[in-house]
Amino acid sequence: MTAFLAKTICIVTDGVVTRPTEAVLVCYWNRRDVTHQACSITAYIEENSDRLRRQYLAFVYDLGETIVDGKSLKHHLTLKRGYSLWWMSLLAEKSLFKSPRIVDCLKLLALYEILQAEKPSAVRLVSDDQPIAIAIKDLCHHFGYRFTWQRSFSNPEKLSFRGLCRKLGLRKPYLLQGFISLFSHIRARWPLQQLERSHWFSGKQSIFLMSYFIHLDPTKCALGQFYSKQWEVLPDLLKELGGTTNWIHHFLFSATVPNVQAGLSWLNQFNRDAINQGQHAFLDSYLTWPIIFDVCREFLHLSARNRRSVLVADAFRSSKSAAWFWPVLKQDWLNSVCGPVAIQNLLWIELFDAAMADLPKQTLGLYLQENQGWERAFIHAWKRYGHGHLIGVAHSTVRYWDLRYFDDSQTLTSGLHHDCQNHDTSQPRPHATALNGAAARQAYLEANYPKDEILSVEALRYLGVANLRESSQGYSLLEDPSPSYQAPMLDILLLGDILFEPTQGMIQCIEGSLAHLGNTALNCSFLLREHPACPIPIDDYKTLQIEKTVLSICEVIQNRDLVIVSGSTSAILDVYLAGVPVICFVPGDMLNLSPLRGCSSVSFVSTAEEMSTAILSSTTQATSEPQDYFWLDPSLPRWRKVLKASGFSKSTSASIFVADTNG
Repeated sequence: MTAFLAKTICIVTDGVVTRPTEAVLVCYWNRRDVTHQACSITAYIEENSDRLRRQYLAFVYDLGETIVDGKSLKHHLTLKRGYSLWWMSLLAEKSLFKSPRIVDCLKLLALYEILQAEKPSAVRLVSDDQPIAIAIKDLCHHFGYRFTWQRSFSNPEKLSFRGLCRKLGLRKPYLLQGFISLFSHIRARWPLQQLERSHWFSGKQSIFLMSYFIHLDPTKCALGQFYSKQWEVLPDLLKELGGTTNWIHHFLFSATVPNVQAGLSWLNQFNRDAINQGQHAFLDSYLTWPIIFDVCREFLHLSARNRRSVLVADAFRSSKSAAWFWPVLKQDWLNSVCGPVAIQNLLWIELFDAAMADLPKQTLGLYLQENQGWERAFIHAWKRYGHGHLIGVAHSTVRYWDLRYFDDSQTLTSGLHHDCQNHDTSQPRPHATALNGAAARQAYLEANYPKDEILSVEALRYLGVANLRESSQGYSLLEDPSPSYQAPMLDILLLGDILFEPTQGMIQCIEGSLAHLGNTALNCSFLLREHPACPIPIDDYKTLQIEKTVLSICEVIQNRDLVIVSGSTSAILDVYLAGVPVICFVPGDMLNLSPLRGCSSVSFVSTAEEMSTAILSSTTQATSEPQDYFWLDPSLPRWRKVLKASGFSKSTSASIFVADTNG
């Protein structure tokens, strides 16, 4: 961070300060585009990312180990089977998508360092965010700085169920929300019990796969041919090697499978040709009234044991600084011990217990690893019933700020995680993690992940992307600034995020860049491929004349001059690997969640000025090769090595679980 002159007042704001005086240090909470007279806390985090990320991961570890009433928090959340619900909590999961307040925790760590360095005489906060105000006031108390809070009232509080309960004096709506969420889950998925009973394959040549019932090929599936775009050709390889497959799916509603009847119909068709298509079941097919009763009973018991949240509030303080996270993480804690997240996790535990008890002993299991809470329940149940080696398949990308993939080194080394029964409070982990490229492998090694738990496999989801790369002539829109210059038509593809706000911000940023583009803006055509879960009303952006498409990314990026993506979407990888110039829009209040963060050939922008500059200087000349990021050999030699060592041969070897040091 650039050193500032000594200031007498520090203003931390999520708005804009006009005409700051020389005696004022302005720290912007949610902005990147700042002048030399101010600093951006978001930018400070990115500049000091390694240190601040380590501090937050250490806080999460310390929180689980904190002693309250003679027991650690992990032990307070231990259930009847000896399994700690801590590992399924929002705090331990560390998902910025489920817990966006984690970003505020990182900002508090950054603010602590800024205040420590600048030593202002007072701090004034201009914001409507009460939890942030409480946390910063506590930080100022630690330093002995005078604190004042000025509400801007620029964003009036929206009426919500939780806010209504607070106004009515109902302090704990979480319990009721938990039961409502359970009822909604049961009502939506109860019909999945109608699935014809699965006749599971057994023996050394059977392999189990835990998956999501989404991203399917609708044409093939409608014909009774199971094809998952998350697993791609791997089932064919398993069949080639003489294996039989058992599948359990998380049912998810989507445009492809809009209702449970469609899902039931497809699975029943697959199971009638189980030798070729595998044996399939839905996890929710194990839902029964006894399970529901046990979940409700355990939920009430858990809520009663953890009702005194005041006892744990002080544990939410970083040992590396004086930052206090309780005001911003309180809702995540309550949600995890007596709210919807808690009751959903209890349901996962019961369902996986029933499913793994029903499954015959499996020599090998694979699952799509994203380190979500349900995976911990699955791993525990898998090991509890004595199944064999379990491999988590990191099927997409390992993004720097996706904290689900990273833990404090003490978490990774404490306990014998392979033995759940004797070390119930240690983190449930698979025996190995399959990584699909050099970038992911390097990220794991830098995070001190045990080398002997890392496997190297091909990136199944991206095998076909390399075929899209085409050499083309570069262009530059900066060549002729004369009034008579006729710019070439620029076909620009927009790829939306799963979140509405980043996608909306991207389009608004492009609109704002039109004034900077000048004549070239008149020769831009825009095609939007929105995320299926996040529709965008394009009629609100008439100046861009956007059209929509539902074609696949591989189809739609061909012959495009430029692609602009929003936020954290992994679709940027398809574009990058295909050799098409790409710009990534990063909202000013968000961290850079892109899987290509740090890639010099990708432009990251947050403002209209940056967007216009990036568009003008973009070219169609590819600068990287797909192999630099993923392993993409279509013959799957790495997968073959892993499967052969796992038992798909006459002898079983444990060598699969020894790291391939050469990748």
